[in-house]
Amino acid sequence: MKKEKAAKRAKAVRPRGRASKPDAPVAKISVSVPFDELEWAKEKAGREGSTVSAVIADALRERRQTEAWNEFMTWALDGRPLSPEEIAAAETELWG
Repeated sequence: MKKEKAAKRAKAVRPRGRASKPDAPVAKISVSVPFDELEWAKEKAGREGSTVSAVIADALRERRQTEAWNEFMTWALDGRPLSPEEIAAAETELWG
């Protein structure tokens, strides 16, 4: 009886394994990745109780967000690079 309750509780809190919205349509694809990257993704998925697909989807989403941020910063700075002082101030703000 206790085992059954524990199993139900574990299922209730276990992440769904999908990085995006639960109803979001997905495409099943085949990709080639270096073995060391695949091993890292498998380990991360195992630690998080997730899937390799979710790890890859998270990485893609993060990359897309980074590119959007970079595009915004280019627009906000009128295409000019940050000065060393601006970089130092940003690093201090981000990492203390």
